[in-house]
Amino acid sequence: MTTSPDDDAFTQRPANEQRREFQSPGGSAESWGEGDGVNPFRKPPEMNWLDKQFAHTSLPILVIFPLCCGLPAFGFGLAGVIACQHPTARRNAVIVLVISIIAMVLGVALQVISILNENPRR
Repeated sequence: MTTSPDDDAFTQRPANEQRREFQSPGGSAESWGEGDGVNPFRKPPEMNWLDKQFAHTSLPILVIFPLCCGLPAFGFGLAGVIACQHPTARRNAVIVLVISIIAMVLGVALQVISILNENPRR
């Protein structure tokens, strides 16, 4: 048996690693293991309505929305964090949620400060 230069490039996989057979769109079956990274044959999940709203909205709008509409933006941000499956949509939902929480806390703090300034202690 002769050795070829490619024999040195072969690395043994652990015996306990599971291999999966996938049918590629071209018709050839190729194997893919968990350690290979992202599965090239897996379609990304379809986005639902909430995913689309958060994923396709620009960042300035995502910042202005919670500043103008505090409580409804908090509700949409919370629903987005819970229901969104797409990573970009979830990240944008977190941005809306955090900014709406900060805006509401600042609003309550300003209300408390204004009440305390109206009734100073004597």
